[in-house]
Amino acid sequence: MIFGLYVPIISAVKSVITFDFAYLPILIVFALGILTGAASVVRIIKWALDKHRPIMIFFDYRYDDWFFLCNYHGTDDIRNTKKIH
Repeated sequence: MIFGLYVPIISAVKSVITFDFAYLPILIVFALGILTGAASVVRIIKWALDKHRPIMIFFDYRYDDWFFLCNYHGTDDIRNTKKIH
């Protein structure tokens, strides 16, 4: 999806839904890529938590604080003082 494949994938889904199975291999490859990516990310995060739990927890809390402060102040960046609303 990041490489501009949104429209072709949606079109392929529409074609398969209307029983045009010519695009089915593309959708299968796309689905396998999604599953592989999700499984890889989960395994990487699990490994990082197993090996480096304190720093991972620290980064998680730091990110949560940054996100909270940006939303609390209504800005898109914590250094930006201009309101985005």
